[in-house]
Amino acid sequence: MPLIIPLKRSAKNVLFSGAVHGALLLSLWFATSDLRTPDVKPPDVIDATILPAPATEKTPIEHTAEVTRLNTSAQVQAKNSASHDNKTTSSGTENKQPTPPNGSNITAANGTAASADQIQAASSDEGNTAGGNGGGNKPLTNGTPVAVKPIGGFQIQYDAHVNKGNIEADGGATLTFNRNKGNYTAELVAHASFGKFSAHSEGELRENTLATTSFKDGRAIKFLGMGSEHTGSNFKVDYAAKEINFTGSGGTQPLTYTAVYDYLSAIAYLQALLQQHPEQARAGNSLQLPIGKRTVIEMATVTFKPVDRLSTQEGAFEATPASIKIPSGSIQSIDVWFVPDKNYRPLQIELGFVSGKVKLVSRKSS
Repeated sequence: MPLIIPLKRSAKNVLFSGAVHGALLLSLWFATSDLRTPDVKPPDVIDATILPAPATEKTPIEHTAEVTRLNTSAQVQAKNSASHDNKTTSSGTENKQPTPPNGSNITAANGTAASADQIQAASSDEGNTAGGNGGGNKPLTNGTPVAVKPIGGFQIQYDAHVNKGNIEADGGATLTFNRNKGNYTAELVAHASFGKFSAHSEGELRENTLATTSFKDGRAIKFLGMGSEHTGSNFKVDYAAKEINFTGSGGTQPLTYTAVYDYLSAIAYLQALLQQHPEQARAGNSLQLPIGKRTVIEMATVTFKPVDRLSTQEGAFEATPASIKIPSGSIQSIDVWFVPDKNYRPLQIELGFVSGKVKLVSRKSS
């Protein structure tokens, strides 16, 4: 059995104990209240150097001056930029002027060929003014597909063989090309037992080509007691007035090309072309020439063919054949064999008419 010890407390002890506990509680209360964060008092003065500068409002006069200054600066910059661009463009134009490529598949005198020819046409009008083309107050289409400078002259005597239907005949012919300072003359005369054929051309010699100023051809064929047939072409070109006059039924027409050819001057042009640009003779290469006909100018297409072997009374040679196709007219085609060993002289020519052919084969050339 546990021992129970009775505790007896006096009133004095109780009061003392309560006083002690009360003092302890009060001390804890005041200690806790001292831990609160004290309030921070803002400074009386703030350092203005750490703050952004306040925006100041400009007066009307100051605002107007500022706008004027900015506009003037912008205009100067724009002008300088435009000047720089113009200089760059001008420099690029001078350094990158396109030139027609040698050996392009087709070089059209009417500007439909290789790109460079159309640009050359636009720039050639002024240059041709000095060469007899007038003042350039209207643009002309460049009639020179490749620039050449005609040199020298020649005379060729041919054996002629004429075929018209069932009639054949032999004869002779002479082709002469002469230069006289700034002009030229070309003449072809052929004759056989039943007829005669002749053509005469005159024109200008320029720095980049030759150009016809007058042309006349004619054929007189006898029909065994039934009379004669006379036909041919006749025209004159005025490059200063930019007109071409067909003395037949064509009348006077505006000239649209810087240079016009006939088939004799075309042969002389092709000879000079092969002398100075032999790469143009590549088989299949073509170019176009404006050739005057009886009443109109036609675009004739010249096509070079593979090298051919040619036999004449002068000997056997390798020749460069060129075929000239004319869209309309009594002469439909002209085939020419140019011989490099003879300074590209045309030692053989075939003239194809609507009803007949004339073949010329050289027996002597000089």
